Formats: sequence, structure tokens, C-alpha cells
Amino acid sequence: MLLLGMTISGLVVVASCFVAKREGVLVVKGFDRWLMAASIFTVGVNLVVTILLCWRIWCIGKEIPIKMRKASRRYRAIIHALIESGGVYSAAVAIQAIVNVAGMKSAAIILSYVMPQMVGLAPTWIVIRLHSLSSQQSFTTKSHC
Repeated sequence: MLLLGMTISGLVVVASCFVAKREGVLVVKGFDRWLMAASIFTVGVNLVVTILLCWRIWCIGKEIPIKMRKASRRYRAIIHALIESGGVYSAAVAIQAIVNVAGMKSAAIILSYVMPQMVGLAPTWIVIRLHSLSSQQSFTTKSHC
């Protein structure tokens, strides 16, 4: 249901932007409400997906035999990376929604330019975090040999 709401509200926001451009106006009537709905649904979907992914990874990590507990560190690192990147993205979307509702036009414009970087930062953060973990483990393994 969240995904359907996010899709519909997002499409209305995009369509409103095209209508505004065609009609030569800055904003179409009702745009702020649809933008707020899209932001709420986006944060909701992001939180639900992050929780479900972390729960599934935790369940898989829990089934690891005691002899292989070093592998469970990797699962915990994956969970932490997912939570951190999901949290940063959700916070950015929530801040943008609050700024739009509060009517802070200049802050909203600045955030509209920052959001694409935030969207790109979230998955990159996961990759960097997990790569640094694997580098530390390979370095530790080599130093013990």
C-alpha cells in the first residue's frame, strides 16, 4: 500500500511539474500537498524496506554455526550500513518535507539541489562501508599468517 501511494503521489508531482512548465507558472495548485504526500510515502517505504532487510539479514546471521562467528561480524556490519544509509536518506527527505511545509522557499530551493546528491550518497555509503570492512578483514587475516 505504501509503494502504491508513493508511486501515485510521485507521478502526480512529476505531472504537476510538466503542467507548470507548459502553462508558464511556477507551481500548480495543490502541488505542496502532493509533494508532502510523496515525501511521507518515500520515508515510510524506505523505513519498512530497511527494517525488513535488516531483519532478514539478522535471521540469516543468527543461523551461522558457532565456529563461524567471524562471519556474523560481516552480517552486523551490513545491518549497520543499511540502517545508517537508510537513516540519512529518510532524514534528508523528512527535512525537505518540513522545509516545504514551513514555506521556507530559499531553503527548499537549496535542498532541491542537495537531494540528488543524498540519493546517490546512500548506496555509495553502503559500498564504502562494506568495502572497508572487507579490507580490514583481509589485512587482519594476512597479518596473522
